[in-house]
Amino acid sequence: MVRIGLIGHGSLAQKHAQRCAELPRADVVAVAGSSSLDSDILADAATYDDPEEMFDDAALNAVDVCSSTGRRRAVTAAADRDLHVLCPGALADSPADGAAIVEAVTTAGVVFVGGHATPFAPEYDAATTRVESGNIGAVGNARTSRRVGEEQPAGLFDLVGRDVAFLRRVCGDVDRVFTRTTESDRDARALITLRFEDDIVGHLDVRRTGAEERRPVRRFELAGTDGLIEFDSEEATPLAISRTDRDDRSVPLRRDEHYRQIEHFLDCVAGGEQESGNAAEALATLRACVAARASAERGTPVDPREVGA
Repeated sequence: MVRIGLIGHGSLAQKHAQRCAELPRADVVAVAGSSSLDSDILADAATYDDPEEMFDDAALNAVDVCSSTGRRRAVTAAADRDLHVLCPGALADSPADGAAIVEAVTTAGVVFVGGHATPFAPEYDAATTRVESGNIGAVGNARTSRRVGEEQPAGLFDLVGRDVAFLRRVCGDVDRVFTRTTESDRDARALITLRFEDDIVGHLDVRRTGAEERRPVRRFELAGTDGLIEFDSEEATPLAISRTDRDDRSVPLRRDEHYRQIEHFLDCVAGGEQESGNAAEALATLRACVAARASAERGTPVDPREVGA
C-alpha cells in the first residue's frame, strides 16, 4: 500500500481523490489545501494547511501534487524528503521552475511521473501504439482540435499542453512554434503550427466558445506515408447508459486517463525504478507551450529551447 499525501483543491484534485479510492494499492492518508474535496472519499485523511507540515508529519511514501500553483516548492520539498512524486498537468508555472523540479527529482532519485495525462487516455494511447508499430508508415502531418465551453476554467494555453504532450510522443521534439490568436465576444481561438524534428508539421486548433458545451470536443488526425488515423469524440460512442435512478451517479468505467496515470505511477513505485526521462519530457512539453504563448505575443516563430523564465 502506497501512503499518499494529496495537494490541491480543484477539479483535478477531486478526480485524483476519486481514482485513488478505486485503486487498492493507493491510500490517500493526508491532504493539504483540499478542504473542499469530497468528504466521504477523504473521511479518514488528515488535513493540513501547509504541504511541508504534511510531509513531515503524515508518514507518507508519495505525494500527488494537483495544485495549479506552487509546484516547484511542493515537488522539491517532497524530493528532499525522498518522497515519490506524481505531478499531473502542466509541470510548473515557468521553464525555470520546471528545470528546478527536474533537477530535484533527478538528484533525489525518487520516482517522478508527471505532465499532462492525455497520453494515458485510451484513444491517444491506441493511436500512439499504432504509429510506433508502423501501421501508418512515417508520420508527415498531424492535426488536433479541442473545443470547450465557457464553464471550463482552463485558459487557451492551458489546454494546449494536452495536445502538445500527445504530439511529442508521435512526432518527436518541437523545433519551432508559430501561433495566431483571435478573440471576439463569442469565442477565443488559438491556431498553432508546430514544426517537429524530421520536418513533421503539426497543427493545433484550440477554441473556447461563449456557449455552454454539452461536453468538451476533441479531435485528432495523424497522416502517414501508408495510412491515416482519425478520432472524433463526437462520433465515438463506446458505451451508452440509460438509468431510471437519477440519484445514482456511479460510473461503471473508471479507467480514464487519470486512473491510468495514477496506476502507472503506482507500478513505478512498486518496481523501485525512477520513471526515466518523464520529468524531462514534461519540461519539454512545458517549453513548447510557453513558446506558443510567446509566439502569439511576438507575432513570430519561437524556438522552445530559447524560452526563459
